Amino acid sequence: MTTLAVSQIPEPPSLATALNPLRFTRYRLRIRPTMPLEMPYWERGGILRGALGLSFRQLVCHDMSLNCRMCPVRLTCPYPAVFEPSPPPRSERLSTFQDLPRPFVVEPPRDPKATFQRGERVEFGLTVVGRATHYLPYFVATFRSLTDSGLGPRRARFVFEEMVVRGPSDERTVFRGGDTTVSNLESPVQTADILQAGDEARDAVTLRFLTPTELKDAGRVITRPGFGPLVRRLRDRACALAAFFGDAPLEMDFRGIGDLAESVRLLDDRTRRVEVPRQSSKTGQRHDIGGFIGDALFEGAAIGALMPLLRLGEVLHVGRHAAFGNGWFEIANG
Repeated sequence: MTTLAVSQIPEPPSLATALNPLRFTRYRLRIRPTMPLEMPYWERGGILRGALGLSFRQLVCHDMSLNCRMCPVRLTCPYPAVFEPSPPPRSERLSTFQDLPRPFVVEPPRDPKATFQRGERVEFGLTVVGRATHYLPYFVATFRSLTDSGLGPRRARFVFEEMVVRGPSDERTVFRGGDTTVSNLESPVQTADILQAGDEARDAVTLRFLTPTELKDAGRVITRPGFGPLVRRLRDRACALAAFFGDAPLEMDFRGIGDLAESVRLLDDRTRRVEVPRQSSKTGQRHDIGGFIGDALFEGAAIGALMPLLRLGEVLHVGRHAAFGNGWFEIANG
């Protein structure tokens, strides 16, 4: 039996490399209201996501009265593939998950004003994960249909000015108002593409939670932004998205990542909770989609090794209602 010297034992792949199967494409949409567009700051993600989901389904659904899970064309329909995904038949990996993360994220406008005036440009982002980019023409057609049905409480109409794909160094037009076809351009990005110099050497980081963030750990909602729960939810979200929409399942030390995250401590907590009411367009029921916002400073030697998950979280968000734009944070100190 041959024994390898320590120097000969190959190092495990870096976290950034392990995340390679999870690709995503980032888009930016620009619209101009033709009448005042009301978008309360904390509710705008829900406004965009709700309008997008309802209009998308109206565009493709042959029977709106049917529950998607009971529909005979479910396996070929684009709506459940995007908005109500579930494991395919005989899927072994994560087969117990009947409510998978949606393969897209809305990035609401950051302008603090509650009302955008006629003719004023409004910009927001849309990130689409892996194979879901094949449905880009449906997203575009949905936003085109919304120009007449409108957005916000008063159903403000707007002009769909353009949609661009955001590459690592440039933007390219996917659709421009008046076009009759969509340029199905993709510019897939991996976690390694969004890392920054010096990330691996970090031992402190300030996360700024821009939109309400709600995290669960061990089945309970946490009220403070603990680093362990945050990283575990980022890890699990990345795992599910890669397994069902990425190139391949992720191969990483899941327990080790969680244990490493627990060694990082919360040094300064300047977050607060906000409550955000929302009424479901599907059921009519009202519920709270709020969470904590604000800054949290973390310190620990493990931060550098876990930065790939934090960079990924800046793009794909974390926690409950991420597709609505919730759980959006940025690394405030670079």
